[in-house]
Amino acid sequence: MECSATAVPDEKGEFTTFLIIQRDVTERKRAATALAISEQRFRTIFNSSYQLIGVLDPEGILIDANQTALDAVGLKQEDVIGRPFWDIYCWSYSNDVQSRLKAAIRDASQGKSVRYEEDLLVKDNEIRTIDCTFKPVVNQEGETVLIIPEGRDVTDIKLAEEEAQRHHQEMAHIIRLSTAGEMASGMAHELNQPLTAIVSYCGTAASLVNSLASPPKQLCEILERAAEQAHRASDIIRHLREFVSKGGNRKAFLDLDQVIRDIINFLKYEIQKGDIKVEFYPGCRPCKIKANKIQIEQVLINMIRNGLEAIGNAGITDGQIMVRSRILSNDSIEVTVADNGPGVKPAMVDAIFHPFQTSKKTGMGIGLSLSRTIIEAHSGRLWVDKDYQNGALFGFELPVSK
Repeated sequence: MECSATAVPDEKGEFTTFLIIQRDVTERKRAATALAISEQRFRTIFNSSYQLIGVLDPEGILIDANQTALDAVGLKQEDVIGRPFWDIYCWSYSNDVQSRLKAAIRDASQGKSVRYEEDLLVKDNEIRTIDCTFKPVVNQEGETVLIIPEGRDVTDIKLAEEEAQRHHQEMAHIIRLSTAGEMASGMAHELNQPLTAIVSYCGTAASLVNSLASPPKQLCEILERAAEQAHRASDIIRHLREFVSKGGNRKAFLDLDQVIRDIINFLKYEIQKGDIKVEFYPGCRPCKIKANKIQIEQVLINMIRNGLEAIGNAGITDGQIMVRSRILSNDSIEVTVADNGPGVKPAMVDAIFHPFQTSKKTGMGIGLSLSRTIIEAHSGRLWVDKDYQNGALFGFELPVSK
């Protein structure tokens, strides 16, 4: 009960009578208690939600913010309450971000629900991607009286989606490369047959010419050169078949200097076509390495061909590539390939060994990534010299076999 007592004066002004009033306030107390419990429950839910939630007036002034939002940006209630939403520290780092927020709040104040993604500056100066919504709260007359901004951190989800998409693209790319390798191997096999026939015909023609009483000298020389080139083409195709074949994981003791010479000879046509000078400075003999020959050749071809393409695409007239080998003090063999092309762009240095990263218009971006994998599988390492000033320099180390 709520009780009150009031003195009532008589005709002489003396207080001889009292007015006693008692009111039953049980329901009012219950309602107040229920309201307090409801407020506490709302506040608990409001602050415990993993979503970033706030309350704005129609002008965009922040009235309230839950603890999750405050913790995310590293601020307190007094830092944000009563301020325009777009002027809070976590948004004020970018004029473009603030402009988009103002437009979203303006649309929400007119009764529209707005949803878009925005970058939020959280504590430790980290940028996170937030799925933002601005929902209007309207009265019976249809007027917007409040705006509820809500944010959900989708950074990790987006990164996972991008990684899944990248993995899917890589798998599709690898499948295409595998198919291309099988086609190349099949074509090489088919080309070997007519080349063998050409060699045979050249030999037969040379025998017939030599059987003449006075065989034309020039014709004999032409037939000899034709046979030589056919043999050379057959060797190139044989090497190509080995290169694109799976080859298992067979390892053998290799003279790395000789492998480098063979690869330079294998690329002789491309070197001459580009009018590029390729010099080799050997320094590994008589050391050997135990490695898969085809895989090491694949690495060398990729490194030298990258230099050839870089010089050719840059239009350099005096192109040079220097290949060096030497023995290191840690019983490793170092091979470096340096070119005088345009070099590696600083923005590409950190990502150059990632799969499908390339600066070439027609490049597939798998060469250096695959090369690093091969070298590391042979207990070595492959690198790019970030400080090389005269072009690009790539190198790898492999342990000497004892």
